[in-house]
Amino acid sequence: MALSNTDKNLDVEIIAKLERQFGSRFAAIVRDSPTLRSDLRKARLLGVRIKRWNGKTGAYCRYYPTDRRNAYISIGSLDSPLMKVIYLAHELYHVLYGTTPAFPDPRKISRKRYLSMAVGEEARAIMRQTKVAHELWSTGKHAMPAWQLNLMLMELTGGYKQLRDYVLVARQSFGMETYEENFGRIWDQAHRKLIRERQLKLKNSNNQSRRRANRSISKAA
Repeated sequence: MALSNTDKNLDVEIIAKLERQFGSRFAAIVRDSPTLRSDLRKARLLGVRIKRWNGKTGAYCRYYPTDRRNAYISIGSLDSPLMKVIYLAHELYHVLYGTTPAFPDPRKISRKRYLSMAVGEEARAIMRQTKVAHELWSTGKHAMPAWQLNLMLMELTGGYKQLRDYVLVARQSFGMETYEENFGRIWDQAHRKLIRERQLKLKNSNNQSRRRANRSISKAA
């Protein structure tokens, strides 16, 4: 479907800013992916900030599923332009479509359900980056790294299920935990915090009861 003049102008603005941040080669790669440009337009309308993470490799994002405005994505400066674009495509999925809360409430979501949500979202983010990678690869201008070609093959042969199975055994670039270990730790921390809050509330309630009882005894005396 042909882009409207509004979308074309928005693309120009977005890519010009990205070029100032990440260079002309990065901007040229972004231009070759319709899916990535579409997601960037959505992110722009939400006020998503894309930042350069100086002296680092990899990428990460911060967002809240209940309010996607003003989320941000940080992309390491030390990676190649192509790697930066692949990371951007992945993180954009999280900030635009992700549903896994960064701070789970154990009263509302079980540990098992939280892990399932997180692993599923990561698999879908990989699917999104793989769609972008395929668009870039199809132009004949971009040589994909072997690991991304492997993900493209996984999606082609096994779809979402195979990528989800991959996520279950893969390790994150930060901390080298598996995704289940990482999100399990997040849920456990939230659960311990909830227990501490309940214990403190019970302690305060007991103290108030004792003070009321002591006042009643004093009056009776």
